Amino acid sequence: MRSLNAAKLDIDLSVLDSSRAPLKHLTGILAEFRGEDGSFFDLMAVLWDSEKRQRLFECLGNQQLILRNPFEAAMGISLLSRLGFL
Repeated sequence: MRSLNAAKLDIDLSVLDSSRAPLKHLTGILAEFRGEDGSFFDLMAVLWDSEKRQRLFECLGNQQLILRNPFEAAMGISLLSRLGFL
């Protein structure tokens, strides 16, 4: 799949494919980032929008998620890494 070079970050756009891990395990948690077309391309806004980026970190890094579902928390860490934040 093509990659996006945003702010010198090389991001594989397959990370936005909701049928593949890690995103397929996070679609419920990240519903607010789903666009009207059903895609998660709105997640790319976190690269330049600090409010959306903060909201993403709140969704994926909250203590309740870690305690309730460690697997989803791990998938969240994987997503943040693939987006270039870790």
